[in-house]
Amino acid sequence: MADDSFDVEGGLGPHDGLAPPPPPLEFATRDGNDRNPWSALFCCCFRRVGNLVVLFQLPAKPGETPRLLCVVGPYWPMMMCITTPLILAPCVGVVIYAWPFVHYGVIIGFCCFAAFTLTALWCTACSNPGLVPRYEERPPHADSNWSWNDQTRTFRPRTARYVDDCGVLVDRYDHTCPWTGTAIGGGNIKYFYLFTGSIVPLVFAVVIVFIVALSMN
Repeated sequence: MADDSFDVEGGLGPHDGLAPPPPPLEFATRDGNDRNPWSALFCCCFRRVGNLVVLFQLPAKPGETPRLLCVVGPYWPMMMCITTPLILAPCVGVVIYAWPFVHYGVIIGFCCFAAFTLTALWCTACSNPGLVPRYEERPPHADSNWSWNDQTRTFRPRTARYVDDCGVLVDRYDHTCPWTGTAIGGGNIKYFYLFTGSIVPLVFAVVIVFIVALSMN
């Protein structure tokens, strides 16, 4: 039987002549725009993307950006030290006060709803808001709506906007929310809607449980 293998010294190997894989992409950022000295002080050991702090990420694949598993915005101290305690403290206080008087099923349901609201807040604060990769040349998939952005020195789609507070480009940018500590964009706006949609009912739940417990005292 004929041997179809090609094993001549100096011949082509199995990967010779193939184009090398493209390098990983970086996020479009603007350097030297840090407006929050607390991030530089307490998060100096973590990677920075503009004014955002990356706590956990997966390595980038060729031609792609790293997958950011946990990234907080420039106003993370307000989210952690003000927003979270403002939600957590009244809920804990009501549970401690109402526990001897209100049925435990109501207390458990209230705790689950409070935990849902806090989870929505932290998912909003720690998710990638929709950072855009840097393209110093117009990418092949770009259409006529792409344009050049001077702040981050990159081509960007029409839906992306430069966020001065965060120093990055965010796709489908809505606004920057200090209460959640970060920009709200296409990557985390669904969590933001869950948070804002649950915070008002949670306030009413706190008042109702407190009144019920007070009347049964």
